[in-house]
Amino acid sequence: MLLYQIITSYTIFTALIGLLIQGFMLKLELSSISTETHGLLIS
Repeated sequence: MLLYQIITSYTIFTALIGLLIQGFMLKLELSSISTETHGLLIS
């Protein structure tokens, strides 16, 4: 039973970290895209 709880919590933990990394990468992508379009608008 304890092993099951460890596996479950580990799975949830890794899923949360994956979501955090995905969100961070998406934010980086969006910021780079916005700076690119901003640069295009200026020039």
